[in-house]
Amino acid sequence: QTAAPVALASAGITLEAVDALLAPSGWTYAKLVQASAPSPGAAIPTGVRARLVTRLEAADQRADNIVGIVPGTAPALAGEGVVVGAHYDHLGLVKGTVYPGADDNASGTAMVLSLARAFAAAGGAPRTMIFVLFSGEELGLLGSGHYVAHPAMPLDRTVAMVNFDMVGRMRDHRVSVSGIESAAGLRTLVTNAVAGAGLALNLRDSPYGPSDHARFYTSGVPVLFFSTERHDDYHRPTDTADRINTVGMAEI
Repeated sequence: QTAAPVALASAGITLEAVDALLAPSGWTYAKLVQASAPSPGAAIPTGVRARLVTRLEAADQRADNIVGIVPGTAPALAGEGVVVGAHYDHLGLVKGTVYPGADDNASGTAMVLSLARAFAAAGGAPRTMIFVLFSGEELGLLGSGHYVAHPAMPLDRTVAMVNFDMVGRMRDHRVSVSGIESAAGLRTLVTNAVAGAGLALNLRDSPYGPSDHARFYTSGVPVLFFSTERHDDYHRPTDTADRINTVGMAEI
């Protein structure tokens, strides 16, 4: 069985089935692993014929995006919006092991919540601020894909999307900002914003990347993607809260 949609017939079999297929040859899966033989790709004649039957079953599950809106304060600009987002899902429980996802992406979720509180406490911004926590990012940007199809504000009036994904492991005060060439003036805006802040910027022109901002860019919205980049705990059970650089998050 396979949970990944692919463009060809595919399947997996149990170790018990492997041993049953190998039985006439005298081999078992364990013997093959132990002997490291035969050589990779070599055929093992067994005389056994197998028939593969695949059955595809759709399994619908409900997930939720969480959206909060702080209305704009400037009459001329309140009809335009800026989306500030992060995905709040992770891998969950895998074969009995918890994958906490502290950096990926509780860090980005905390960033969005903190910014929402700050803008609300300040009375808002000239443009309408739309704060979104996306679900289903790890399954293929599903939450952000749903949002761009059903936006809180029409995309033609959404002037930018700012995405935070894995911003909790800052090293040497470095932060990566991608998408600075997705609209005129973004490079200057980002560079000026960090002047004197002591941050070392890794500016990347390309707006493409495996995170929620990609859905917005392909729908015509300029994007900025903030990240402190991958590390050895990426998608592992060791991505825990005690390893988060909270001071670095505050700097970002």
